[in-house]
Amino acid sequence: MSALARPNALFRFAEVAYVGQTSSRTANAAGGKYRGALGRFVCPTDALFQHVLADGAFNVVHFRFFGLIPAAAILRGRWRRASSATLEALRERARAATPPRSVTNNLVSIDFDAPLLAIGRTGKPLCLRIGPRSTVQLDTTYLDERIRIARGGTSGTPFVLRMDSCADGRALAEQARLYEQVLERRPLGKRSIVPVLLAAAAAIWRLGSRGAGVGRLPLGLTLGKLAAVLLAAVAAAVLRSTGGIDVAADAAGIDAAAAGTGPLAPGMAPDPP
Repeated sequence: MSALARPNALFRFAEVAYVGQTSSRTANAAGGKYRGALGRFVCPTDALFQHVLADGAFNVVHFRFFGLIPAAAILRGRWRRASSATLEALRERARAATPPRSVTNNLVSIDFDAPLLAIGRTGKPLCLRIGPRSTVQLDTTYLDERIRIARGGTSGTPFVLRMDSCADGRALAEQARLYEQVLERRPLGKRSIVPVLLAAAAAIWRLGSRGAGVGRLPLGLTLGKLAAVLLAAVAAAVLRSTGGIDVAADAAGIDAAAAGTGPLAPGMAPDPP
């Protein structure tokens, strides 16, 4: 039976339990750049979810900046059935893969909004919307009451997702739903946050210039000037950020999740009414 014909089994909260990717040096198919080598060092992962619900698909990465500051990256998406042309093109590509694989009629395309970055698990201190929109393909190959198995439609990367660990009363039930509070926030975009950061950096630099002999560091820097430089660097990082999405992989049509990343863990849900 088609997975799309089993909404009671499909539309549930789920933990990403396994990703069959041989290398995650730059990014991972579940979690994007947050789960690449650098991302895992700077932002160790606490939990990874992919929820398929009636009102959308939600990819969520919970992590801690430098192992200390809790944060979350979230992608919200909508799914649509793949066109016959897309389905046939991906089947032809899958047959030519090594080893060859199949693509089922469960294939869907998921259109993700720009990523949300929440400082704090619920984004109360700060919530940002940074990065591009993205699209991936997902093929659900197995579904029961406990797990869902899927493959990236383009890459063929396998995913195993557990629904039982996120059910009411289970270990991850509460954490799996924290993303809902983030979605209630009004996020700041790059146009809002970058000018504020640069203005603060300029003000701190001026103050640092007045403290000529106070907290002087090598190269003529004061502590104030150093803080200004770091703040300007943060502004530049925000300006260049893709929100965890592997832009190169996404442009190539590879299912590399962005939240991340490319997109985070893959997902699908019906178009809203």
